[in-house]
Amino acid sequence: PEPATAPCAAQDGPVQGLISFFFLAVPGLLAFIAAIPASRMPIDATAHAAIQAAVAARTASPGLDVIDPLDGKPVVLPPNTAESFVREHFSTGEWATFRSTKALRAFLCSRL
Repeated sequence: PEPATAPCAAQDGPVQGLISFFFLAVPGLLAFIAAIPASRMPIDATAHAAIQAAVAARTASPGLDVIDPLDGKPVVLPPNTAESFVREHFSTGEWATFRSTKALRAFLCSRL
């Protein structure tokens, strides 16, 4: 007859403790470590509100030019074309290796 639980699912106390450690303690420690640089970020409540206002303005009228609230420079958006999407997807090093889209496509397809 089949057992009520699979043999691999029977976990004793030390195994459950180790699972709890990796499930709770490690993420908690990493969240605490991540909070240290996050506390030094230049985005305070005022800057956050300005960012949200700029995003809302761009959403309301997509052609609107907005100023970046953090550095005061205009936000430059890439063109919305298929070629620009391909250009943005690959790194500068990949484009230096493969001078054209055709060469890059040939390389990628040869690896499949």
